[in-house]
Amino acid sequence: DSHGKETDFVHVTIKLLSGRTPDQKKKLSQSAGTCMSNLFENHQGSLSITVETQDIERESYFKKILG
Repeated sequence: DSHGKETDFVHVTIKLLSGRTPDQKKKLSQSAGTCMSNLFENHQGSLSITVETQDIERESYFKKILG
């Protein structure tokens, strides 16, 4: 970063079947970010937490459960 200090980095990618509204995805990202912040609350030093959502196209999605 610009201050010469090292920043640790945690990035979460959430993949969802398409169909969620932008507001639903935003709330999910914010909730996941809050959970990650709580998980790392005792982290020593600088930490960057980012969260993104990605749509999975239903037309090309395949799922099979075995067992």
